[in-house]
Amino acid sequence: RVRLLQDLTGEAIESLEKRSRWRRYARDEQILDRDSESRDVFLVVTGSVEVINYSLSGREVAFGHVVQGGYFGELSAIDGGRRSANIVAVEDSLVLVVPPEVFTEILTHNPPATMQVLRRLAHIIRTADDRIMDLSTLKAVQRVYVELIRLSEEDEKTGERIVRPLPTQRDIARRASTSRETVARVLDGPIVLMLYLGMVATAGPFFLLNFALRHLSVGRTALFSSLVGPLSVPMAVLFLGETIQGLEIAAIATVMLG
Repeated sequence: RVRLLQDLTGEAIESLEKRSRWRRYARDEQILDRDSESRDVFLVVTGSVEVINYSLSGREVAFGHVVQGGYFGELSAIDGGRRSANIVAVEDSLVLVVPPEVFTEILTHNPPATMQVLRRLAHIIRTADDRIMDLSTLKAVQRVYVELIRLSEEDEKTGERIVRPLPTQRDIARRASTSRETVARVLDGPIVLMLYLGMVATAGPFFLLNFALRHLSVGRTALFSSLVGPLSVPMAVLFLGETIQGLEIAAIATVMLG
């Protein structure tokens, strides 16, 4: 079930298990501390974990998740340095803790596993490059939009990009290295705009009718009254992006032309 071990023989996996140890972690339990001196590699058999760090001001920054079948901790096992991030269990998780010398042995005698680790390290470097570029060139609001795009997936039926499930504002803020308040402004902005445009599209014609009632004769006001419905349709197209069907166009023309 762990990708790193998919090319190992049954005998090699059995030997690995005997030389390693099993650990269970509850949700929100910290697995590794950034300053830890351990060099073990952790194979996620069930559950998932999150890679996070903290700024000097205490702000939490999320780097990503490691889900079932993945692994983490390989950097310290390779270079002997300290941990580069904190690891916290996102849900109840079962991991196999592999000593660094056993991990090195796997890479030495199993070229496919070595290539898989190299590809993972290349992915980490590319992701880090993108993050550095984002932090250097984008404002907080722009980073939020970028993270939403990264989280989105193309819907097979509509072709639209959808974020499913939508993360909490706190999670998006951690990924974009910003505050939850900034994320709230970004997410609420389109909603407020649509409510405003909807009000314009539906209330605009009634403002015209009110003007007619106050300034025109009864006969001419009746004309404005009949135009309230037809005017609502083109204004909905203009402000809300709605589409007009052929029958609707004919109905509008009939009302306006008598």
